[in-house]
Amino acid sequence: MSERVRRGFGEGLSPAMTAGLIVLTAAVGLGLAFWPGVAGTLILVAIGTLPLLRSPRPLLLAFAVFLLLQDPLQVLAGGDTPLGLLIKRADEPLVVAMGLLCVLFHRDARRALGPAGLRWSLVACFGGILLSSIPIEAWFPAAVDITLFSKPFCLFLIGTTLAVTTESLETARKWVLPVMLATVVFGVVFLLAPRLQDAYIGAVRAPDERLGLLSAQGFFIGPGTYSWFAVATFALAYVGYLQRRRRTDLVAAIVAAAFVVLSWRRKSILAVLAMVLVTLLVRGTRGSRGRAFALLALAGIFAVTVFAPYALALWNSTLTEYGSSDPYGTARSALYYTSVLIARDHFPLGTGLASFASHASKLYYSPVYQEYGLATMYGLSAHDPEYITDTYWPMVLGEGGIVCLIGYLAFLGILARVSWKLARSGEDLPGGSTIPMLALMLLVGSFIESMASHIYGSSLQASLVMMPLGMMWRVAIDRDSRSRSGEDS
Repeated sequence: MSERVRRGFGEGLSPAMTAGLIVLTAAVGLGLAFWPGVAGTLILVAIGTLPLLRSPRPLLLAFAVFLLLQDPLQVLAGGDTPLGLLIKRADEPLVVAMGLLCVLFHRDARRALGPAGLRWSLVACFGGILLSSIPIEAWFPAAVDITLFSKPFCLFLIGTTLAVTTESLETARKWVLPVMLATVVFGVVFLLAPRLQDAYIGAVRAPDERLGLLSAQGFFIGPGTYSWFAVATFALAYVGYLQRRRRTDLVAAIVAAAFVVLSWRRKSILAVLAMVLVTLLVRGTRGSRGRAFALLALAGIFAVTVFAPYALALWNSTLTEYGSSDPYGTARSALYYTSVLIARDHFPLGTGLASFASHASKLYYSPVYQEYGLATMYGLSAHDPEYITDTYWPMVLGEGGIVCLIGYLAFLGILARVSWKLARSGEDLPGGSTIPMLALMLLVGSFIESMASHIYGSSLQASLVMMPLGMMWRVAIDRDSRSRSGEDS
């Protein structure tokens, strides 16, 4: 069993698999727009046969393809039908199972938990939310919630099993960015032909509109997942541009950033800007800073000449929506305010699992909303709980208290500090500072995104952050091991 699992987390990617994935992505994109039945068959066959193909990493590859295509699979299965809901919920047990397999059978995942700071931050994080849940009154909702809560940490552990070498990075660059960029650019199909989008997703969820314009969301069910996927694509292309100075990477970064704007998600647009600013602070050479400023200038010119009227309307909409001093003016501000009240009333713990601002508290409506007067608010009521997961940190503070929040922030802070250090002085690392810089950009961008979305609770979105962070953490541990070995010798 152990050897089989190790083989599933092996290294490398065959050229045939690379070509197959690119062709599959193109076929699925066209199929979803014009031949949904054919596309659905292709997806099912591909996922079913991927583990059987001659790939050194079949388990992780099949897992990644499933996360990418989970939304279209659900749509093709009928949306909220029993099969569609099964596909929708399949990622949670998959992520947790793979995280446990990593801990049990992969030495590098266990090494990742070795440093005391990271280990104690996780103890505080999980200890806070578990202690807050004693005594557990409803076991099943609590089990659902702890599974969802564990997802980002399991994805981090999965990332630590991926060995980073210069060769593996070069191999990955040949297929990861093209597949991600193709997924992002596919969004233009539904922007130009909204009737196709209505036919594709209309029965599951109405296409999102902002400022009277259709939001780009590609084949994903919502624009939130699409916008963050585009942000991650931008980060990958931009890091490649900074490292290799290739115009193709710069073009890819600009295209991805443009589609982030076309999603009209304010937090995602801010995430892209924050990522560029981070590179300006980290990069120490005049040339790299000049390239970063050049990209900012191009983006600014593009925004002013093309999107200025819409940007002004978006700003006015933001002021109208969040400019009120009333903490109960919007569902999101009410969640933040109430989480502080909960942390005060239950100090130093919270109200426990499945009780506040989590998906489980939405599925199994929590009495805490009634207790704190939120049950009558639009988007937070039992009949209309759509906005309960509209942000992330109120869940951490409300359910786990200040102990859990401090542990979670300490976990992210440790990763941010190490990735910052390696990005500034990691030119001797495999692939240079590519992985640390990418991890730092994604962490900063995701933290901004988490202020107004449940990003760490979404498997695809969280995997695009936590797995690169896990890879960065393994690079740091390997570097420390080499340093100690050199000192001992």
